[in-house]
Amino acid sequence: ANAAFAPSEAELALAHRQIEAYEAAKAAGQGVAVVDGKIVENLHIVTANALIAMRGPMRTWPGLSLMFCAAGLLSGTVIFLQ
Repeated sequence: ANAAFAPSEAELALAHRQIEAYEAAKAAGQGVAVVDGKIVENLHIVTANALIAMRGPMRTWPGLSLMFCAAGLLSGTVIFLQ
């Protein structure tokens, strides 16, 4: 199940590039960065950090599985399956 919900290596690489570019832009006094021809701003960094956090294993408890998806993690939604 972890592999099915885990971000791909390409998604993780993009997230890291977005974070690095945004931090460099901020250090230069700019509010946005451009990665692969697309604007990157703070909301993209929140998503990138959530994606990176998802690469760890899912937590399980007896009789209960807890999964976070990128959208759910950002919105605070938790999906419980039994």
